[in-house]
Amino acid sequence: METFIEQEALEFFKHLDQIRQESNDVVYICQIFNIPALNLLWTMMAGIRFGYDDEKFIKLLDSADKMAQAIRPGLTPLTGFAFLRHIPGLTEHDAIMKVHHTVQGIFKVN
Repeated sequence: METFIEQEALEFFKHLDQIRQESNDVVYICQIFNIPALNLLWTMMAGIRFGYDDEKFIKLLDSADKMAQAIRPGLTPLTGFAFLRHIPGLTEHDAIMKVHHTVQGIFKVN
């Protein structure tokens, strides 16, 4: 595991240097640490890692962000009234299902 962390840290710093050079030493750190964290977890679980510019990886990160925004902590109308998920736009169910379909599309093997 330590090897995975070291490898990902090296790749992250290379990526950070590339971003810094392309943007005249300005780096926006909003969500920049999500990339190495998810890549490290994926490497440990699946045995492969994504490149920082991989389209599927970027789409997966975007989906994870959308899922986090869609899920509301605490009680929601779905907690007590699960049938409400069938009414479009009333609950977060539509957004969650959209993200699920996106993620399934990423990993679907033709």
